[in-house]
Amino acid sequence: MAYLQRHAYSVLSLESALSGLRDGSLPQSPVVITFDDGYYTTYSKALPHLARYGFPATVYLITHAFVNGYPLFNYLVGYLLWKAEPGEVDLSALAVPGLGAVDYPASKMSKDLDWVQRKIVAYGEALDSEEERIQLCMRLAELVGQDYESLVSSRALNLVSEEEAKELEQAGVSIELHSHLHRFPGLPEEAGPAGQDMAENISQIEKVTGRRPTHFCYPYGMWSEQHWATLASFGIESATTCDRGLVFPEDNPYSLNRILDNERMSQVEFEALVSGFALSGKAVRRTLARVYDKLFGGQAAPSLAEKS
Repeated sequence: MAYLQRHAYSVLSLESALSGLRDGSLPQSPVVITFDDGYYTTYSKALPHLARYGFPATVYLITHAFVNGYPLFNYLVGYLLWKAEPGEVDLSALAVPGLGAVDYPASKMSKDLDWVQRKIVAYGEALDSEEERIQLCMRLAELVGQDYESLVSSRALNLVSEEEAKELEQAGVSIELHSHLHRFPGLPEEAGPAGQDMAENISQIEKVTGRRPTHFCYPYGMWSEQHWATLASFGIESATTCDRGLVFPEDNPYSLNRILDNERMSQVEFEALVSGFALSGKAVRRTLARVYDKLFGGQAAPSLAEKS
């Protein structure tokens, strides 16, 4: 945030940015700050910095975990596995089919570890209740030598409370949609379940904010054009993806790119992405074509035109 202020980026609310994108009134170097899921740390750590710099932001909230106060199951599983020390651990006590002794590699980014996480998450999501998933996580924590109660009490993987969400809204952080169950079916025959999830997500946020949310973020960044009919039926104005890139006026508002910052991204990489220097080849062609059009009045050079 210090970098954005120091280099005179115009940090806008999502609503203002989309309006400016539509009517061509965006200021120089516009930026929108978004946070996914609604973690407690967005309130405890990010909000003070947003307030310090006077920046608006958007939080896309998962409402099932928000309402029930549980840690996010899939991320909790991943965190516990990541915290396990290298060595052999017998996970057969979890009763997950096909899962037994696991030899943890030294690298926490191992594909083997990803496979273990997917197996546990798939098994857990098929359970009947959140309580059963919590019991599964407690057993996993014990097996990998982690203190489950300490982790939960730290709220590191919990979402904000209702009061904290209200404080975010009052501080200029808009609470928007990220699905109720952190999944959003996209097949035509799944329009019913997708609609039910969207309706619940909207309802829960309305109870907290007193307004109807109209902006959506796809769970896990997984999206397709088949989602768009459901979004339109609920009057959704925009939907963000996890696809890396900048946003252009001609982009469909239901497939907006973002730049995802994380602890593994260097400052140099962040600066290159935000400035547009590290644009993808396609984005470079689009940008150059737009500049050529402005300079030479009307037609982009054939060599700069995008190929279909």
